[in-house]
Amino acid sequence: AVVLLVAPGELGSVVQWLIGSTEGRVWQHWHLLWPWAAVWAAAAWLLSAPLTLLRCGDEQASAAGLDAGRGRAAALVCAVALTAGAVSAVGALGFVGLLVPHLALAV
Repeated sequence: AVVLLVAPGELGSVVQWLIGSTEGRVWQHWHLLWPWAAVWAAAAWLLSAPLTLLRCGDEQASAAGLDAGRGRAAALVCAVALTAGAVSAVGALGFVGLLVPHLALAV
């Protein structure tokens, strides 16, 4: 906070990115993000059936022919990639927005 008071011009954009904001985002940002989001959203869609099997339990998923470890790893990679795109576009605000619903389900 003291650094922002002393030199607001130099650190303002860095702090804004760390906190997260959609202010100042233009279509150029969307054009950089949409190919990434499209690829990983398609991957998430393809993982919907294996993830449904995993919700039934590891034994049921294995009985249906799914390797539970690989299914979870693929889902984790997909979630991390989509989260990375959101954080790169709007900062930590996107990360918190993606994390809070899952934390609420866990509680």
